[in-house]
Amino acid sequence: MNDNQRRDSEETKAPCPQSQNTEKEICQLEELDILDKLEENPQLVSKIIARFHSGPLPSPEDLAIYNQLIPNGADRIMQSVEREQSARIELDRHKTECDINYINKSLQLQQRGQWIAFVTVLLFFILSFLLIWTGSPALGASIMGASLVAIVTIFITGKAIKSKSK
Repeated sequence: MNDNQRRDSEETKAPCPQSQNTEKEICQLEELDILDKLEENPQLVSKIIARFHSGPLPSPEDLAIYNQLIPNGADRIMQSVEREQSARIELDRHKTECDINYINKSLQLQQRGQWIAFVTVLLFFILSFLLIWTGSPALGASIMGASLVAIVTIFITGKAIKSKSK
């Protein structure tokens, strides 16, 4: 903007009331200073302007520049992204398989524990009945009573532990 254009633009502006006049004058002076600086140093404009892009890939313009600088640069970038995506998918698939395997092993362990507990309880009850039948009713009843107390305690504490972990 040359001096004549600045004077013309300043003359066409209507005068402001006295209270607002100083603010407007300050703003106009600041704008003129900025324009003067830009005219003196036009590369300042290129430093202020910025381009933003968000995404997993560079912008198409950047890919074209990569292709100019590096032979097959865009293809190499795309192949790299595709390899990384494939690796991420494979990692997720492996994690899912491990989770399923862990759940299956936990279920097997629980089932095995339940069968062992069932057999143990059954053996104690058989032992108790044999003791009662052979003439030791007090000993047989105490073994059966202790077994029942142990079973009830295990079920109660097992449910309490499960409810705490949830």
